[in-house]
Amino acid sequence: MNLSSPSFRPATLAAAIIALSIGCATARAEYRLETLVPPQMPAGDYSGALGINNSGQVLIVFWNPVTGLNDGFCVYDSGTQKYTLLPQDPDAAAGINTIYNGLNDLGQFAGLELSTTHTIPPWAVTAGWAPYQSFVYSSKGDSFDNYMPPTPDAFVSEATAINDEGVVVGVNNTGTGDQGYIRTGRTFKLIDVLATSTTVGTPGPTTDPMSINNSGEVVGYFGDPSSPLAVQGFEFNSRTGVISQFNYHGNVVTQAYGISDTGVIVGFTTDDPTQATGHGFIDVDGDMSILDYTGAVLTYLDGVDISGLISGEYQDSDEIWHAFLATPIRNSRTPIRSDR
Repeated sequence: MNLSSPSFRPATLAAAIIALSIGCATARAEYRLETLVPPQMPAGDYSGALGINNSGQVLIVFWNPVTGLNDGFCVYDSGTQKYTLLPQDPDAAAGINTIYNGLNDLGQFAGLELSTTHTIPPWAVTAGWAPYQSFVYSSKGDSFDNYMPPTPDAFVSEATAINDEGVVVGVNNTGTGDQGYIRTGRTFKLIDVLATSTTVGTPGPTTDPMSINNSGEVVGYFGDPSSPLAVQGFEFNSRTGVISQFNYHGNVVTQAYGISDTGVIVGFTTDDPTQATGHGFIDVDGDMSILDYTGAVLTYLDGVDISGLISGEYQDSDEIWHAFLATPIRNSRTPIRSDR
């Protein structure tokens, strides 16, 4: 499970132009790459971008690399270039324990928080689990809706994404591996690419939905301990129930993190089992290509909007993580449309 201010500084530390080859040599897209630095972020913190909506608003997390604890979450508006700090749920445990994962176009956010009322089994406490539960936050009403999916034996959960219809996807765990869920209103359904282990405490196949678009298409990744392809991507059509699997050219790890309303998928891939190096990928109707931040050791692409803006994070040669935004240059052929 991905249970991942006073002073003001310039919003952008770096910018670069990069050309991306899509499929064949004649089709190219260019992006302007910008490192995003929230003014609320303490000096020395690392940052990452967790997603983007169709208004070009980017969800950003920043954390202390020494303690590993989050210091805050904010939204960057690419139109106004302003950063807005997101609140902590007063009902969550003290500290930065309201963890945002995704946002939609209507000011709603999905995430998880460390609960002060939810309890977990004693064996899970001993194993190091904490009582996290899912939430949806509405910025217009400044209200939190906290919940646990009614899955038998599930004791922790996180919401990972929400679309404009208020449909939420996320993950819960029963101690046998991550199970994906989709919530429509108060109705829950499981998303399992592979069968989940039935032995508590024994790692089994996992399913982690990470994004849902406004057509109800869900993407994420799944793991199978028995497979040499450790982690692979999947796409789930919530309206037809059809699940398809994919990976980037046979790499050992392919993780889908975002899908646009036109069906463009972005994520991370590597053929390095240690994941010490890796690349961002873009999938346009099955035509997959790499997009890396210039000079980065690792690049993750976490979201893509309807206009082709891409959010993500990269690790530089000093092992420092940075949030960034990739903006397509309009006089080039960009992968922003899809026939899906």
